[in-house]
Amino acid sequence: MHYEGKHILQWHITHRCNLRCVHCYQDDYAAIMPREELFAALEEYAAFLETHSFRGQINLTGGEPLLHPDFPDLPKKRHRTRRDDERHRDDGREG
Repeated sequence: MHYEGKHILQWHITHRCNLRCVHCYQDDYAAIMPREELFAALEEYAAFLETHSFRGQINLTGGEPLLHPDFPDLPKKRHRTRRDDERHRDDGREG
């Protein structure tokens, strides 16, 4: 099948969190997605986008995604897997 458009991935990469918000439903604050699985999933998502001609957007969620030990490496890995015609901004908007 061939599609065109945008695909949004809500990606829960960690349960780690330094906050205990009243509205939070989490009961495990320690689990994280291992580095190998994290990068493999990113490559699978890039292949999915390519196969279906989607532009992708990834919203990292968790607990607190900034606490994931591999968080700083994700943008570098993403740039290696993205299509040349896609644009990236740090604030999540296209541009």
